[in-house]
Amino acid sequence: MGHKHSHHEKKNKKDERNNNREYRSAVLLDDGSFSSQELALRPVMPESTPSVAVPAKPPPLRPSTQSVSSTDPRPPIPPRRSESNLVPPPIPHHSGNISRHPSATSTKSVPNGASFSPRPVSKTHSHHGSAKCSHSEPEEKMLIVENRFLAQTPKEMSVEEGDVLYLIEQSNREWWYVASKSRQFKGFVPKSHVVYAEYREPWFAGNISSILAEQRVMQPQLPIGSFLIRENSKTDTFVLVVRSSHNESPQAYIIYRRPNQEGFEIRDNHRPAVIHFGSLHQLVNHYSCEKVPGEIQICTKLTKAAPPLPEQTEYMAMKKIHVNRSEVRRVKEIGRGQFGEVYLAKWKGVDVAVKSLKPDHSEQLANTQFLEEAKTLTKLSHQNVIHLLAVCDTDKPYLIITEFMTNGSLLAWLQKLTKTLPPIPLMSEETGRKNVLIGASISAQVASGMDYLSANKIVHRDLAARNVLVGTVSSNGVPLVKVADFGLARKTDVGDENYVMKTDNMLPWKWMAPECFDEQIFNTKTDVWSYGILLWEIGTLGKTPYRGWDYEGTLEHLSRGYVLPRPELVPDYVYEDAFKICVHLDPRRRPTFDRLFKYFDEINCESLSSQRFTSSRH
Repeated sequence: MGHKHSHHEKKNKKDERNNNREYRSAVLLDDGSFSSQELALRPVMPESTPSVAVPAKPPPLRPSTQSVSSTDPRPPIPPRRSESNLVPPPIPHHSGNISRHPSATSTKSVPNGASFSPRPVSKTHSHHGSAKCSHSEPEEKMLIVENRFLAQTPKEMSVEEGDVLYLIEQSNREWWYVASKSRQFKGFVPKSHVVYAEYREPWFAGNISSILAEQRVMQPQLPIGSFLIRENSKTDTFVLVVRSSHNESPQAYIIYRRPNQEGFEIRDNHRPAVIHFGSLHQLVNHYSCEKVPGEIQICTKLTKAAPPLPEQTEYMAMKKIHVNRSEVRRVKEIGRGQFGEVYLAKWKGVDVAVKSLKPDHSEQLANTQFLEEAKTLTKLSHQNVIHLLAVCDTDKPYLIITEFMTNGSLLAWLQKLTKTLPPIPLMSEETGRKNVLIGASISAQVASGMDYLSANKIVHRDLAARNVLVGTVSSNGVPLVKVADFGLARKTDVGDENYVMKTDNMLPWKWMAPECFDEQIFNTKTDVWSYGILLWEIGTLGKTPYRGWDYEGTLEHLSRGYVLPRPELVPDYVYEDAFKICVHLDPRRRPTFDRLFKYFDEINCESLSSQRFTSSRH
């Protein structure tokens, strides 16, 4: 998912008021439904940030006195200070042998194999239970040059992309004083042209979401102890995410920055204990070793960096606008719907899903210019949006070919798992902890996919549980879900956020916002309304909204402000803060998909990081 998601903190009186209230978390049962679970804080619907279309544009250039070519990918050079102000700091004396962290000379930062012999660990204790990690740490932090820089003054140093440097002084916000790897050369380089070496380590994931971090460490075949470190830009912290078992959700530990850029620390919030680290390298090395009892520990020893999720390259290579139907071999029927039959097929040796449109809907497909827009839809690429691969339109019935999702629709998944659930009062606390992650993940994934579509000017018009598909389910029960069924999706014109329906198509009115009835207008805000009804479907384990009501009766009730009742498994605050604002009569009051993603990702993050530190290693 590639967005940067963050929250604004609530402060002062609002914090005090929140601390005096008892809140319950959104807990989704094993089938995707909500239950209740105590959490320390009630998630707050975050502020929205503008959606970013794909491909993402480079970040805006910083102000600079030096002219930069619009085609130059390098960051701008910061304004140069006067000669008197740009003075090298005192150079610390180094002996011939410099003790360096093993990661400083190797990208293999986590030892593997039986031959690894952990170093003895000593601590320097101070007041309030704090301790300083004594694993060896280089005197200067290691940097990697990301962009070439040519010196223009005697105090500066020219560097090439990929050069290894040592940071000597960083008191200047824009210019850092560094030494070359051989320490033969020293000088100033722009901060914007270098990055900490640990940020290039395979275990450093950057500013990814809690949902994606969980998916990465829970990939099949990864061992216990697989881990990554991600940034949390909302709180200016880092998070260590660790796989603690093969069938439970991973655990997360917050890494705080120390004042004045003096390193990092991990705290045990349940007792007054803190351990300090000079760098993330040192932290990873520390928790890759066996520990002695009595110190701050995590769930298990770190073993392997969790790699990025594999890309579905076979689907990307297969995408084309039109395909000959003789290339598609039918295997078996997997469903029927309003628009036609869906069956599993083989195309180029790969499993695909094929929707065969009914003749009357084939006419609508052609008349509404969907085939002309297929070229745009096949270019979409997002981890939570189904891959539309091709269209067969040479003769009827028309075929729409998409990637195949192994576990069918979210609606069928909910209804199937409902039969295996124990009664709500009998559910254990551990089951509730597991289900809060499942619920937050499903809700966040759908919001992420819809945010991507919105950023690319796509209005779905038919978002519902039946049109969200379930793929693989990880060993901890968290499924991969994707927004699907683009039979009604439309691309809006540049500068126009609305799509005006011009044909009398059969539409899913139970999921439609009131303005769709009144003005036949569809946009992202009407998709948010549909998302709210989808949340209600999850909370009711796949029940149909407005059951027993006809079109006219539903429209009349909606015009009077009727809102679907809170499902028994949905906690009050999720009903109020998420569902009800999604189905607000005023479209301007409805949240963006970006905000909804942040909201449910925050629930997931709170759940993962609420684990206690352990007193002994597994």
